[in-house]
Amino acid sequence: MKTATAVATKQSEGDSDKTVTKNIEIFYENIPIKTVEQLEEIERWLDNKENCMAVVRELSRIGGINLGQTVRKILYRVLSNEMANTFSWDGMKQKNAFKNLNSARAILEAVKMCYPLSKEIDIILVIKSWLVKAKERLKMKDGKEHEEAREEVINE
Repeated sequence: MKTATAVATKQSEGDSDKTVTKNIEIFYENIPIKTVEQLEEIERWLDNKENCMAVVRELSRIGGINLGQTVRKILYRVLSNEMANTFSWDGMKQKNAFKNLNSARAILEAVKMCYPLSKEIDIILVIKSWLVKAKERLKMKDGKEHEEAREEVINE
């Protein structure tokens, strides 16, 4: 990310709205998260409550036709399949625990804004499933890229 220090500075009311808007732009420039370094920087950035609430509001605007689709659309926007493949919700099977991240809390809160009557466990179950399927999505992506490269060689 560009600079987390500038984000955390307290400014006057008028400047605060501009800062939040600029901060959201910085957030969007750095997603989907593709590297550990990006993740660490975004996690530090989300330690700031103002930043976190701004992100929650933005993510809640992504929406979907139902709870499951909303969760998946937000996850696709925030996390690359490569990074998702390094996580499980609880950190099992030598993977990192997604539930401990500020990003996970922001996603949960964003979905709750869209579906205030939803149970947190229902949101978590969708996240768990999406994380588990990251490996499968990566294999499908690699297979498609391999097939496209093969077709290019054949057509030359």
